[in-house]
Amino acid sequence: MNIHFDEKNLLADMVGKANGLSRSEIERAQGKALKALESFRRRSDAGRYGFPHLPFQAPVVQAIGQYADEARGSFDTVCVVGIGGSALGAWALDCGIRGPHPVQGAFTPEHPRLVILDNVDPSFSDAALASMDPRRTLVVTIAKSGGTAETVATFLIVRDWLEQALGRREAAQRIVAVTTEGKGDLFALAQAEGYGVFGIPENVGGRFSVLSPPACCPRRSSASIFANSRAAPGA
Repeated sequence: MNIHFDEKNLLADMVGKANGLSRSEIERAQGKALKALESFRRRSDAGRYGFPHLPFQAPVVQAIGQYADEARGSFDTVCVVGIGGSALGAWALDCGIRGPHPVQGAFTPEHPRLVILDNVDPSFSDAALASMDPRRTLVVTIAKSGGTAETVATFLIVRDWLEQALGRREAAQRIVAVTTEGKGDLFALAQAEGYGVFGIPENVGGRFSVLSPPACCPRRSSASIFANSRAAPGA
């Protein structure tokens, strides 16, 4: 499949002079546009902007395959806890692959259901938990800062739900934290409890995270660095 940009509906020939650009206007602006592009490329190459490089990170691709192979067949539901860019990319990809949620096909361990908890409304959270089997659910909690209040609060509820059903040790093996490595409350908690950890690049903003671990984890979990879970403290 080839992806290309079609500017037809931006042109005055199509939408009129009041709303579109003429070919001559585009030609006159070409020099400024190329200078702006070159400036952006320099900043991107210097590490200020990370999103253009996300599709080319071979270690991430390898980690996606490794974790997906390990997890495949063990769960029929993936529960993502996150808001904003930590949830919207996963939702969009899931709908793009399987169709809108009301009309998706049957869920199986090979094609698990995606449940996203991006709302702190207790009725919403209670209904979502009631719809899932803790023994067949993988929980992915996502917060770049590691301290997003809504995400952390909801995650603690989900963690308690898992631990009541499975015990602390087994619950820890069903939780993955996606966050900035080496900083933040979520990373510290993951290290203390033995959760798997998936790193979010610090130079990738939430609106660009669809090509990074927050969006990839639900179907084929990924990370710039995959940290194997340590044994959690005793249940």
